[in-house]
Amino acid sequence: MVVSFLVGFFVVSLLVEEPVILQQPLYFDYTLPQPVASAQIKGAGSRGRALPAGHKVIVTLKLLTPESNFNLQVSTEAISSTGQVIAAFSQPCMLRFKSLPVRLMKTFAMALPLLIGVQTETQQLVLEVLSYKEEFRRTDAIKVRLTPRAGTLDLPQIYHAEILLHTQLPRRKEVVYNWKWTLCVWASLYIYVLLLIVVFCCFKPFDFLEARAEEVAEAAQYRGHGRLEDVKVSEKFTEAVSRWRGMERRRRRIGQVAQRELVEGSASSAAGETSQAIEAYADCAASEIAS
Repeated sequence: MVVSFLVGFFVVSLLVEEPVILQQPLYFDYTLPQPVASAQIKGAGSRGRALPAGHKVIVTLKLLTPESNFNLQVSTEAISSTGQVIAAFSQPCMLRFKSLPVRLMKTFAMALPLLIGVQTETQQLVLEVLSYKEEFRRTDAIKVRLTPRAGTLDLPQIYHAEILLHTQLPRRKEVVYNWKWTLCVWASLYIYVLLLIVVFCCFKPFDFLEARAEEVAEAAQYRGHGRLEDVKVSEKFTEAVSRWRGMERRRRRIGQVAQRELVEGSASSAAGETSQAIEAYADCAASEIAS
């Protein structure tokens, strides 16, 4: 069971794609009239590969700038490994405006936090600068260019800049990703049943031979036990026959003795009756003579 669960989780982890999330800092080259920064994307995908084909790529730019009145244009390009532009987008970046009285009142109210460094006069801009679908031409880098407003050459200072790239899975893959734990359980159960079938089909002949050997041993043991029982029964039968023969002999002897006694008794009784008859006849004859 444990093996099936391990194999199921391993198979699902190989089949299920995960969304790619990448966060890299940007460093603009201010030696150029239009500062440019690029972030390498190759190898940022899952398992160290490029961005998977079919994913929707969303690029977000985060800028930390001082509170100023400068506006600029942000241009973003997705570059392939051959240097071709896969997708490009340009949009204005409008810094939040604050009038002078509001800024003075805020500075007066936050004077102590500003002096001790708890609060700073900065603002963070979050821009969704690019959105496209990854195809067979894989993205190798994201290039960001800052262009000043027309008629000006000034650009706002940038304290920190970073790019956040994340992908969205296709519909089917997204459903599979959201239900990956359920798929792991079901895959583990199917693998467990498959392993049981394989074990029963492959190792059943060995079990049959073992069971056959056990049956033969039991049969031999039963036969030996049966022979012992037959010997015991024959001995008992012989003993019973000898007892019966002895009883028959005793009965015959008793019958012969009884017959002898009966013959002797009948002979003695017949002699007595004869003597009595003779005596009666003699008495009768004597009485007739006397008369």
